[in-house]
Amino acid sequence: MQVSIQNFRKSTMIITALVLTGLLAGVIPFFLQRINQRTPVIVTVAPVSIVNKPLRIERAGSAVHATMVPVYSEGAGRVSDVYVTAGQAVKAGQSLVKLEITGGGGEVMAAPSPASVEVSSAAKDAYENALKDYNRYQILYQKGAIARKQLETAEARLQAAQAGMQSQQGVGAPVRTSTNLSGPVTIQASIDGTITGRVVTVDSEIQAGQELMALGSGQDVEIIVPLEQRELYFIQLGSQAVIEVAGQQLVGLVSGIYPEVKDKQIASFMAHIKPIQPPGNILTLGMSVAVRIATGQEVGTIAVPPQAVHRDEEGQYFIFFAIEGKAARQQVTIGEAIGDLWEVTTAIPQGSMVITSQIDQLKNGDTVTVAE
Repeated sequence: MQVSIQNFRKSTMIITALVLTGLLAGVIPFFLQRINQRTPVIVTVAPVSIVNKPLRIERAGSAVHATMVPVYSEGAGRVSDVYVTAGQAVKAGQSLVKLEITGGGGEVMAAPSPASVEVSSAAKDAYENALKDYNRYQILYQKGAIARKQLETAEARLQAAQAGMQSQQGVGAPVRTSTNLSGPVTIQASIDGTITGRVVTVDSEIQAGQELMALGSGQDVEIIVPLEQRELYFIQLGSQAVIEVAGQQLVGLVSGIYPEVKDKQIASFMAHIKPIQPPGNILTLGMSVAVRIATGQEVGTIAVPPQAVHRDEEGQYFIFFAIEGKAARQQVTIGEAIGDLWEVTTAIPQGSMVITSQIDQLKNGDTVTVAE
């Protein structure tokens, strides 16, 4: 009987110990968690800044033959024959394309004035004024405030002013004169060169002044980059550009901006960039390159101290805001370094305070205290 009582007591003690152990195993982490939640992390903070950075147009471009003379349509109508292909060498006077002119005031390419060494200030002023007028008329036309004919007139003035500048630089660009044409018209090469750019196809519908192809030197290589209309306000002839290719950088200058016509309308503009130094074998025809064009303008952007940026093992970037005593985490994308700050390209609230210490130890929702 006594042995049975002792065994019962031992069993009871073992069961009680097991129960207490289970309770402690569940209660202790709970209390530790509560203690951690009540213990704030002392951090430092900094305000989100708005800083100015140079405004650059960054875009992919491609290497092509250096354009010397654009070949324009002499009226509205249809392409009946094309006698050349891209990359073909031609001689001055050789037939390029035959057009069936059906209507619309045509513009004939006349020989340019003799070239001079430098572009006169009058030619520069004429081009800049024509470009401003054209940009203004584009906006008015899109709003329905003017007729299409007024926009085309502004475009013709711009192209004529550009041709005047190029002729003074020895480029040999043709000068336009208005005329009324009808019936078949054959356009011939004005200089020796190589067919470059996009070549118009047979049976294509064209409008007066549309670029059909271009004549290049066949030796020099330049970069073409598409532009949006709004970007014409920032980029001028002579704007500096950086060309990145094969891990190397080349410096170039914007030498021309030409409209690209599709479906009888100007679809985009192409900036032509000539390297300042001979590119050697770095650039080959058809090669894709990265281009940054300086605009001379600045734009405001969001920036934070680099100490506020945390990068996880997957390469993603995060920042922590201090909001009402809590750490709030947000994933962001990082741009370039601007002085002592890092650009943040993700939209974040202005005037916010970002945590600049302990960020590798913080979790979203942790209680924080800002150090004085």
